[in-house]
Parts: sequence; C-alpha cells; structure tokens
Amino acid sequence: MRQINTPKNLITTFMAVLCITVYSAALVYGAIRIAGNFQDRRNLMEIEFRDLEDLASSAGVLGFMDEPFIQTIEDAVLNSKTMEALIISGPNGEYAFERRQGTVINWVNDSPRFKSSFTLKTSDLRPLRIEGQRNVNIQALFGLIDYDFLLSSMKQTLLAVLGGLVLAFLTLLFSSLSGASAAPALREQNKTDEPHGAETDGLIDFESLVGTETKGGTGKAEVKTPSPEETEEEPAGEAAEESFEEKYEEKTPQGLYSKRGIGWEEYTRDRLAAELHRCASFEQDLVYIMMEFRDDDSLDEDFFRQFAGAAVEFYNLRDLIFELGEWGISIIYPNIDLDQGFVKSEEFHNRILTRFAGAFRSKNDLCIGISSRTGRLIDAERLIFEAREAMRRAMADPVTHIVAFKSDPEKYRDFIASQSKQLP
Repeated sequence: MRQINTPKNLITTFMAVLCITVYSAALVYGAIRIAGNFQDRRNLMEIEFRDLEDLASSAGVLGFMDEPFIQTIEDAVLNSKTMEALIISGPNGEYAFERRQGTVINWVNDSPRFKSSFTLKTSDLRPLRIEGQRNVNIQALFGLIDYDFLLSSMKQTLLAVLGGLVLAFLTLLFSSLSGASAAPALREQNKTDEPHGAETDGLIDFESLVGTETKGGTGKAEVKTPSPEETEEEPAGEAAEESFEEKYEEKTPQGLYSKRGIGWEEYTRDRLAAELHRCASFEQDLVYIMMEFRDDDSLDEDFFRQFAGAAVEFYNLRDLIFELGEWGISIIYPNIDLDQGFVKSEEFHNRILTRFAGAFRSKNDLCIGISSRTGRLIDAERLIFEAREAMRRAMADPVTHIVAFKSDPEKYRDFIASQSKQLP
C-alpha cells in the first residue's frame, strides 16, 4: 500500500509541530519565570536578614530580650516578605517566633528547632554583636516560594498548554472527518495498486517487524521470551536510595544543634571566625580545642551522646561546642589563655575517665589538641590547622594524651612583618 501525501496530511503534520512548539515554549517560559523569582527571593532574603541583624543589634543595646526588643523582632518577621520564623539564642536562653504558630518550629528539651521538611525552605545562622552580651546568635528560616507569583505563573503556563490542547483536538477532529469522507476513494485506489488475487486485508509482515523465525515452514511466528536472568534487575536501587536519603537527612544541618545535642560541624569555621573577630576587637584571648578517640571501633551513638552531654555540662558553652568527624568534638573557648585551656582540658579529661571508666582501657584513649589566638590576628583556618596538628601528635604519642600548640607572638609578628616586606 502506497502512502499518499495529501494536503490533509501536510496540514496535520504542521499542526502537530505547532502544538509541540506551543507546549515547549509555555513550559520553558514558566520555568524561566519561576527560576528568576527564586533568585530574586534569595537576594531579598539576604537584604532582609542584614536589616534584621542591624535592627536586633540596635534594639539589643536598649534592652536585650525585654518586651520592646521582642516586639521589634516580631514586627520585623511579620513585615518580611520571605522570613517565616527565627530563633535567637543567648547566654540566658533561647527565644523563638514564627509567623504562623506551630508550623515550622519544634521544642525539644526546651530548645527550639526548625522542623525538617521537604518544602523549599532555607535557614541562615549569624552571630549578633550586642554590647554587653556574649554568644548571641540569630537564626532565620526563609521560604523560597512566592506562592502568589507561582500560582500566577502556573495559570499562564496552563492557559498556553490548554490552547495547544484545543488546537490539537481541532486538528484531530478535522483529520478524522476528512479521513471518513476519503475512505471509499482510497479503498478503490488501493485495489488497483495491489496484485490480483492477493489476500492482504488484515495481514502484517510480523517477521520483518519483530525479526522472529518460523518453524517448519508453517508460517507461525515464534517470539522468544526473555529468560529470568535477562529480565532480572538489580534490587539494590530502591534500598540504596532509601539508605542515601536517610544518611543525607541525618547528616544535613537542621536547626542550630544536631541530634547529638551540640552544634553541627559545618558551622564550626564560621562561628570560630566570628569569635576570633570579636576577641580581637576586645583584645581578648581565645582557645580552640579538638578531642577525638584513639580507637573508635567500640564506640556507639548512645555513648557519644552522653560524652557530648558531659562536655556541655562541664564547659557550659553549648553554642560553642561542635561535632568533629564521626566521634569527636571541638570547643571554642573565648576569654582564656592557652595555659588555662590546658588546665581545663586536663580537668575535663579526668572527669570523663572517671565517669565512663568502663569504656576506656587507658587514659590515652581520648586525645586532645589545643591552640590559642595568643594576641595574634589569626584566621579560623590557621587556628583549626594548629589544633588538628596538636591532636595528631597526641594521637601518635603513646604516652601523652594532651598536646598544646604554643606560639610565640613576637616571632609571629616578625614573620608577618617579613612577609609584608616581600610583597611588591
């Protein structure tokens, strides 16, 4: 049977291409508008958070966490276009406020945390500089979706798609009507094209389509059914995906503190940088401490939670204690020098050995590395490097369990001066 290129076929093909073009253009246009709105909201979030920082710092000078301060913060959240909730933590406790009560904040052990959700939300944590107050942080939760704009964009996209569907329906209707009127003429044309006596109505060259073989010349097509080995799929896909999602959710920062009751490791560098800047402004010293277990094969999650809780209880600095790797912690201890930090670390080490005596074979099972600012204008990366190097040496030494990185301020200043002279 020959394929006849009629004007009707050309029109149908043209309309199909036109409909596909309309669908694609509508979807691309909607996606571009929504992506552009996401970026605009991200920029607006940054502006609003900076304004909130300035507002909180100004209001905190007049009275931190009093009624006027709280009212000012709540008004800022209610007037924001992107902010949904905030948490302010300070030395005397934590305060939380959300635009819609009970929607995005959970209270766990009298500590507010943002709920884990799969909606498009993002949070940011920054320290507040308020005169007379220390360790004040503000964390805000923002919504990435402008639902009014999203609804408007979806309406416009759906209207364009609906127009394409109407066009496709009319084209299909026209094609069906034209085909019904032309059917008798086509059947007559087909009869003149085929050999006389050929019985071809309803027959398909099955072997040419499927590539099968015939048995014994009977003309029966035999379709080979795939074996179970050929069709068996790897069963690990769904299980691996679930395992990845569980691990990702567990390790992704959600709120100010992790499930272990201390800060997320991802927040360590930024918080240390902020504390170094504050201590340099007030000419105070700062100690950074790292702790890890030499042999972590016998550790479990329950023991680590108790260990982290003991650190919070001893140092009384929950917002300055962070996770370190799988089974370690790091501590930012402001306003003390290296010698005081060493004494505190030794005292905590002895307390841990006494409290969990059954979990240790020797006192060297828990190793500690310490470094301090010591009057230097030093960045967070350098201080972390020094403390990690000290802890590495404690790990390598079979006798010593605490190593402190002691710097010479005079030599450090001479080194900085020599480096400055070498610059062009």
